[in-house]
Amino acid sequence: MGMTLGELRRWVADPGCTGPGRRPWDAAGLREQKQPRFAKFCALPQSGLIIDVFWHYIRHVPRYAGSERSAWSLSCLPGNSRNRLAVVSMRTMEVIVAGPSSGFLVVSEDALMGRFGGWDAFAWRHPGLDAEESGYRDAGGDQVVLRGSMEALHDAVTDDGIGFAIRTLTARVCSLGRTIHARGHCPQLADLVLDAARPHCAVAGAQARRED
Repeated sequence: MGMTLGELRRWVADPGCTGPGRRPWDAAGLREQKQPRFAKFCALPQSGLIIDVFWHYIRHVPRYAGSERSAWSLSCLPGNSRNRLAVVSMRTMEVIVAGPSSGFLVVSEDALMGRFGGWDAFAWRHPGLDAEESGYRDAGGDQVVLRGSMEALHDAVTDDGIGFAIRTLTARVCSLGRTIHARGHCPQLADLVLDAARPHCAVAGAQARRED
C-alpha cells in the first residue's frame, strides 16, 4: 500500500487527499476459478444492493484500488455458509459481511462516538443498526460491530460520521500488513465495487436518515 502512518492519519481525516491507486494484475487463473460463484451471486435478488453497499464501503479503505488483494480481499459466496454472500477481509479479520437480508461491519467505537456524541444520538440517526461487542485481534481494543439489515448498512456506509469510524479502523488494520485471505478474492465482484461509476441500485425500503 505504501502509506506512512502520518499519511494514513491525514487520509482518515480527509480521504480526498490521496487517490485510489492503481489496481494490481489479476493472479493467474483467479477469474476462471471464481466465475461459477460470481455468476451464482449475480443471480441473487440481493446482489444489486450488496454491490452498492460494498461500492460505498470500499472507498473507506486506504488507496482502495491499489491495495486490492494485498491490504484487503473481497470474497463471493465464501465457503459453505448460506449466511455470507460477500465479505471484505483485512489482515485476518472480516470488516464487512453481507448476508441474505442482513449483515454487519466493524468500526472504531472511539471515532464513532466522537462524531455522534453518544449512543443515544447514534440510535436516533440509525434506529435500524444494533451495536455489539467485537473482539477481532487485529482491530485492537477500539472496535464495535454495527449490525442490521442491508438497507440499514447502506445508510451506514453513506453516513459521513460512520465513514470516519470505518476509515479509522481500516487505516489501523491496513498498517498491520497484508490480508491472509487473498486466495478467496473475487476479481469480478471487485470490478463492480471498484468501478468509478456508482452501480445503479434502488434501495427499496431503506430508511431515510434523520436530520437534526
